[in-house]
Amino acid sequence: MMRVSVIILAAGNASRMGKAKQLLPYKGTTLLGHAIQMAEASLANSTHCVIGAHSEAILKETTHSKVAFIANSDWASGLSTSIVAAVRHIASAKDGTQALLITLADQPKISSRYLDTMIQLHEKHPETIIASDYAESLGVPALFPKNYWNDLLQLKGDKGAKEFLNAHKAQAITMNAVELLFDIDTPEDYQQLIHPEL
Repeated sequence: MMRVSVIILAAGNASRMGKAKQLLPYKGTTLLGHAIQMAEASLANSTHCVIGAHSEAILKETTHSKVAFIANSDWASGLSTSIVAAVRHIASAKDGTQALLITLADQPKISSRYLDTMIQLHEKHPETIIASDYAESLGVPALFPKNYWNDLLQLKGDKGAKEFLNAHKAQAITMNAVELLFDIDTPEDYQQLIHPEL
């Protein structure tokens, strides 16, 4: 098996939620705790979490022994800074990681099985990007082999990897999961998640 690290992006200040959405209760833990559980239950070799805003509260609340936290002091400059921080951290660790599987703290419907499918596709296509298909565009979760890391270091602003993925659509293998790609951005989104019957 090739060595894959999951990177959970959780550095934002969740302005539309009005509080730290990473710590909203979900399935006996928090949204971030659930994302960590899914990552740790997957075939990935390690789990890293990028934090910035609310980092003190997140560190206090999140006591998973295996997850490694990466501090992003530049989080206010946008999502891309968290990806850059993660790539720099993993590259400098020199632990043999060959791919980064970038995911979000606020997509609770993404399961370990979904992450495993990405990792298994990576085994068969070790130099190809694996991305999630949002019908109109590509996005994360997405797996980036090492040959794309230098490109990720050039990302700017708050678009994260989305623009890069769409520019490389022809080189990517895509997974159709529109019904799983539900971001929790507002109080209404959260209510829909915990009370789907309403």
